[in-house]
This record gives sequence, C-alpha cells and structure tokens, in this order.
Amino acid sequence: MKLPDLNILVQWLKDADIHTFELEERGLSLRIAMQQQLEPEGHRINASSLPTNLPKHRLRLVVADTKGIFLTAHPLEAAPLVTSGDAVAVGKVLGLLKITDVVYKAVRANRQGRVVRTLAGDGQLIEAGTPLFELDIRKSSDLTSLRNKTWKK
Repeated sequence: MKLPDLNILVQWLKDADIHTFELEERGLSLRIAMQQQLEPEGHRINASSLPTNLPKHRLRLVVADTKGIFLTAHPLEAAPLVTSGDAVAVGKVLGLLKITDVVYKAVRANRQGRVVRTLAGDGQLIEAGTPLFELDIRKSSDLTSLRNKTWKK
C-alpha cells in the first residue's frame, strides 16, 4: 500500500464516520484509529489551568487509550482508587474505563509520581486521547505532600 492510497483510505473512513479500521493480510497489519479533533469543553487543558507553583516540565498527563465511561472507583467500592496527593508507582491503577456492561479497562500510571488532580468527571463518557489525570513526576525526595493543598491560579 502506497502513501497516497493510505490518504484516500483515511478520507473514506472519515466520510463514512468510521473511527477504527483494522486490516490483516499476509505480512501486513494495519490499524487506523481516528481521534476527535475538538475535545468537549470539559476536557480542554491549557497552561493557565495548571498549578503555577509547579514547573510545567515536571507535570505529565495520563490519557485514555480507548473510549469508555470513566470511573474513579471500582464499581463495588465507594472510595476512589486515587485522590490528589497520592504517591503512585508505574502501573498503579488510577481509574477505570467501562467499555461494556461487563468489560472494564484499567487506567494505569505511566510514570512514578504524585497525583496532582483528576481531570475527568466520574461517570463521564471519554474519548481516546482525553486527559484523565495529571501527575507530578519529581523524584520522591523532592516531593512534599500535595494532599489537601489548595492550588492558586
């Protein structure tokens, strides 16, 4: 498949409102996943909304890798999986995405650090690429407790 052919295929998929396309043949595996261009107003992150007392290069976002309903707690538990200020290791489950009535996908920390805040609301429909959590990734020796800290804008 040549690049111009791929561009035509992508345009056809957009026109048909197809968000995911997979093709497997001998020696060829192709997956195209469309991302929504404009995020809903509640998902936009801009520099002015970030805490001013943290260097921005030390903040990392954890984003959804698939579409689903965002949950801050396990369906059988009342307490959220994490709260602002919690220290997390790589792979720690921060939240869940409900894909179907019985399928849940864990949202895991991609870096070690502390949870600065949760960016999505519990029960909110999420698209792939939507920021869900903000992590402060400074070394643990540099971190002070962020729990119950009020951020100034």
